[in-house]
Amino acid sequence: MKTRILLFGLLLFAMRPSIVAQTTDAIPNFGFENWSTVNGTEIPDNWYVRQSYNPEDQLFYGLEKTSVDKYAGSYALKLFNSLTGIGEEDIIYGMIHTLPPNHQEQIQPAFPVSSRHTILTGYYKYAPENEDSCQFLVWMYKNGYVNALTQNVLGGGFATKGASSVFAPFSMDILYYDGVNTIPDSACISLSAFRMYDFVTMQQINPKGNSVLYIDNLSFGGFASEINTIGNSVEGVTIFPNPASSVFTIEMLLKEADYHINLYDSKGSLVKNIASKKLSGPQKIDVNIDNIPSGNYLLIISANEGYISKKLIIQ
Repeated sequence: MKTRILLFGLLLFAMRPSIVAQTTDAIPNFGFENWSTVNGTEIPDNWYVRQSYNPEDQLFYGLEKTSVDKYAGSYALKLFNSLTGIGEEDIIYGMIHTLPPNHQEQIQPAFPVSSRHTILTGYYKYAPENEDSCQFLVWMYKNGYVNALTQNVLGGGFATKGASSVFAPFSMDILYYDGVNTIPDSACISLSAFRMYDFVTMQQINPKGNSVLYIDNLSFGGFASEINTIGNSVEGVTIFPNPASSVFTIEMLLKEADYHINLYDSKGSLVKNIASKKLSGPQKIDVNIDNIPSGNYLLIISANEGYISKKLIIQ
């Protein structure tokens, strides 16, 4: 698997963005709602994780189903590293990838697509140790897996993220190197609670600490305009004006709790922390956006009970 990641890294330097019209293909089990028990371990359907400890191949992976730390729906995916000793054989890797039809471990075409997608989005929460980072990767293929990765990989992308104490959006560009707008027919996605590869130095990296990653709601189609998992804790959320130019106002009614109110750009980067404190009752919050560039943004209001997201356009 690491050899294939190395080849993918080399290809990224030859890729250039190519934007064409796209439809939305469903990523299998994109919200990690469906799980099955395999050899006594719950595994998300349509995703691959090594399930056993083989003395001749001592790598195995750490994951759990969580109903507490989730962004939407009933469940999310939890990946965790565990460094129990000093040798590589003592490492539990928090990583997973979409399941190929032949159920093999190798990263290879895993599910069908019918469009030249240019973006992969999702939501993550990450608690790193020892300056670790989490990493997300996507490969786009044509004509399935042959013998060498370079024969059929049309493009791909990766994102490396640091700590986030609440669920935050991430977005990464998918770049293509063919230059002729070929439509891929299959894809593979890999997620890890550590930065498994440095695409600048071309070095493979092991986990640095017992880091924990939560992932939910993957999509090729961008962020949903509104998700509400917070129930009655937040009511009547209104953003105006929208589009906004210099200031926008948030009005809402809150049940008493500790809230985080953040604004993210279309790449999932935090642009502005609006509030992080205990709030209750009717709220009217004016937000200055004079120094924020024009574009599409995502406002996320979060508390222990869940999240609500709203789209904002800045002109």
